[in-house]
Amino acid sequence: MADVSLKEELLFRSACKEDINRIDGIEKRVFPYPWSKSQLYYELINKASVPIVVEFSGKLIGYSFSFYVVDEGHIANISIDTPYRGRGFGGSLLDRTIYELSDRGAEKIFLEVRENNYTAINMYVSRDFVEYGIRRRYYANGENAILMKKEI
Repeated sequence: MADVSLKEELLFRSACKEDINRIDGIEKRVFPYPWSKSQLYYELINKASVPIVVEFSGKLIGYSFSFYVVDEGHIANISIDTPYRGRGFGGSLLDRTIYELSDRGAEKIFLEVRENNYTAINMYVSRDFVEYGIRRRYYANGENAILMKKEI
């Protein structure tokens, strides 16, 4: 986790259209197969979507796109920009995403994660997510996805 002084400088808010270029930049720096700008934009306007950005010292450093339907949440995309990784910001963003989904009434939260993304898997496990399956060749490069869920 980020230390207390860092947490005091974090601001979480709903993502808006004005954030799209910054989100797109992070997406392209972080992921080998980034979402297109139109996919990101769709997540901003989708009524079931819960788009969140996190700012650190006034700079947008990460985002999550999740959605809520009936009593379930699904985390579709979560990322912290490269220079800010390893400082607990991802965990803080995940905590906020879980809170927002729970606040809307989610009783379970689901996600997929690359099977070789051990840092993310460990972060999810530390928040009580458990593996419940594998999606074979889920990603564009043929990599498998681990299916995880959390009961709230």
